Amino acid sequence: MKKKVVAVLMGGRSSEREVSLVSGSAVARAINRDEYDIKLVHITQEGRWEFTNRLFDQDHLVHSLGDALRADTHTFKPYSDLRNIWEILSGVDLVFPVLHGPFGEDGTIQGFLDTAGLPYVGGSVLFHSLCMDKPTLKALLIHHNIPTPAFKTIDQRAWTEDQTRQEQDLIDVLGLPVFVKPASLGSSVGISKVSSVEELRRALTVAFRYGRRAIIEEAIQGREIECSVMGNAHPVSSQILGEILPCNEFYDYEAKYVKESTLLVPAPNLPEESAAEIRDLAIRAFRVADGSGYARVDFLVGPNGPMVNELNTVPGFTKISMFPRLFMAQGMSFEEIVNRLISLAWERFSDRSSI
Repeated sequence: MKKKVVAVLMGGRSSEREVSLVSGSAVARAINRDEYDIKLVHITQEGRWEFTNRLFDQDHLVHSLGDALRADTHTFKPYSDLRNIWEILSGVDLVFPVLHGPFGEDGTIQGFLDTAGLPYVGGSVLFHSLCMDKPTLKALLIHHNIPTPAFKTIDQRAWTEDQTRQEQDLIDVLGLPVFVKPASLGSSVGISKVSSVEELRRALTVAFRYGRRAIIEEAIQGREIECSVMGNAHPVSSQILGEILPCNEFYDYEAKYVKESTLLVPAPNLPEESAAEIRDLAIRAFRVADGSGYARVDFLVGPNGPMVNELNTVPGFTKISMFPRLFMAQGMSFEEIVNRLISLAWERFSDRSSI
């Protein structure tokens, strides 16, 4: 019987493309070659799709750190050669997008693949777009009584027009220190921890390089705990949770991918009552966001208990990435995880086709 063809998409136009190259390479290595033929597709910084045989490893992230943190790598570069894309996708049966950040994790590629009628690994357009936009996701969590750190959203234009009032409003509501982040980005790119008005101004300047909105969150003093979720109608959480001990002051891009912060699996000395609450909140957050496929749910556990910080709908698949490590810690192999995600994609596509 002829094998199905799976196209693994990696790279892309966002500032997170370097992580994607390593994650996508790991996924391509893990797909069952007895069942599938693999097409490895590199999406260039300019948006062109091209076949490649090159596989990347963790060392690539060390060498590419400067590129990944350079603000202009997030500049929008339109690309409209649809004929190129259709040629690449010709003969493909299923797509595995391993694209982090804008133009891949935010619902855009998912909407394109829906329009093309191609099954793909991951969740709906709504799920990806909701979780990429941090303020919208947090508003939804609050509406469903799911705890999350207090926050405010600030628009670049409003900041420019009345900086003094905006500063005072932020400090009155959230106090200091706070975290400043681009509103729609991942991999801890563009994030700053600030403890003064001067630092706040510098941090917003950085955040606005990646978009016109920024989110400012209260700084929760506590532990950083992560939980993996996988499934469609009946999602399951990883029974084992992980903890991050950043090598830097907080878990920024360098700490996440280059210096290799201490990732503790399982999270030590975490009371079972807290662990059970985290697993329950992870499933609840996944469901209220219209989740399917998979996600990594990040928590901050402070004096008031666990709080959902964010959902990552295309978590990393590097050698130190927490999403696969948590399921691997309970007995699944990396290959089993990847191929399970492909099975979930077929399942979701079949369910949608039957409606």
